[in-house]
Formats: sequence, C-alpha cells, structure tokens
Amino acid sequence: MIEKQDNMDVETRLSGGAIVITPLVNEITHNNNRGFLNAVKDSLIDHSGDVVIDMSNIQIIDSVSLGSLVAALKYVRSRGGEMFIAGAAPAILQLFDMLNFRSIFKLYDNVENIP
Repeated sequence: MIEKQDNMDVETRLSGGAIVITPLVNEITHNNNRGFLNAVKDSLIDHSGDVVIDMSNIQIIDSVSLGSLVAALKYVRSRGGEMFIAGAAPAILQLFDMLNFRSIFKLYDNVENIP
C-alpha cells in the first residue's frame, strides 16, 4: 500500500511476518523525516513485530533523519519488535560506520537477505 506521510510517499507491505517500509523518495532530510517516523509508528497500529526499512531508494540522509532512525528503532523495540535496515547505499553505510550505527542497527544488503 502506498501512503503519503508528511511530505513523504512510502510503500508498506507485509513480508514474512515483518512490515517492510519503503520510502519512495531519494532522500530523508529535515523536510520529510517526520513522514518517515510517522510511517513506522502507523505501521504498528494494527501489527506488532518486526519492521524492515528498505532504504534502496535513499541516496541522502541528514543528521536530523539519523535521529529519526534511532527514534524509530526505540519505538519498534518498545512494541516488542526489532528493526532491520536493508539496501542502504554505500555512502550511507559509510556514514553508519563512522557513527558506529552497525552496533545498534541490523543491516542487510536487501530485504530478501533478512532471516
């Protein structure tokens, strides 16, 4: 299902018991990060469990939006689930390495590789 959330179009679908959220934009910035966080929260209204953020479309993420990723992770965990990030671009993975985000996020090459 495709939804518009505060300046961001997102696709949500169920896959293997997890909710997969795919932002349909190429950047998550201060202009649309609220839409991203709301998409995560809204996806868990009628579902509890794991959430996969498919970042295959994302090329740019700013510092405010990195904070939104952490807030989303905390929210998902507070609901008893785990959050996975799939398909992040090399530049974003490099940023995650600099910030030691690999120690808090479970990262995968693509959605299909998540166990």
